[in-house]
Amino acid sequence: MLPGPILLADRDSGLARNGYLWAMPFPVVTWSLLAASLVAADPTVLRQAVLGSDTARIEQGRTFQVLVLAGPGGTQRTTLPHPVHSLELGDLDGDGSVDVLVGVTKSNRHDPAMRRRIQIWTRGEDRLKPLWLGTKLVAELRECRIVARPGGRRDLLSLETRGKDWLVARLRWSGFGFEVDSMLVDGADSSRAAATWRDAR
Repeated sequence: MLPGPILLADRDSGLARNGYLWAMPFPVVTWSLLAASLVAADPTVLRQAVLGSDTARIEQGRTFQVLVLAGPGGTQRTTLPHPVHSLELGDLDGDGSVDVLVGVTKSNRHDPAMRRRIQIWTRGEDRLKPLWLGTKLVAELRECRIVARPGGRRDLLSLETRGKDWLVARLRWSGFGFEVDSMLVDGADSSRAAATWRDAR
């Protein structure tokens, strides 16, 4: 059980920089400690993805699901308060380290509807940090996976709908979010789009 009251702090925050944290008269709990505290003693692994020596998994925590990335860079975590429908690994931004693609179902402040969306997480100093928490890719997301690209980088391949039409898009990291590299199909029926998404490499 976590003691209370609790200050949730980040070592990059202004509080940490000016040293005010250590003058607080109550316990300080960092986000990394919070994520660790929410992990059950014997957690159930709901999903797992492996790439080389890196493994990502979704564990059922005491309150939330927990995303765990383990490998040569150490083990880092973050909590995920939304249902997860997919999990993959790949270097999406070309920095040489593995990123985690997490498909979640959630609303956001610009769109109150519960929809499938993606989040990209990467290693931080002591915990996983978001690389991208975008609202959408091209249209309404149905499925998304990581595909290889020459030079070792990876792209996203998305299966999406726009009204009754289906599309398959290949997207690359642009430095701040994803941009369309090519449209494999657009305006197709569901069968053709699903086959294209499944067979694309």
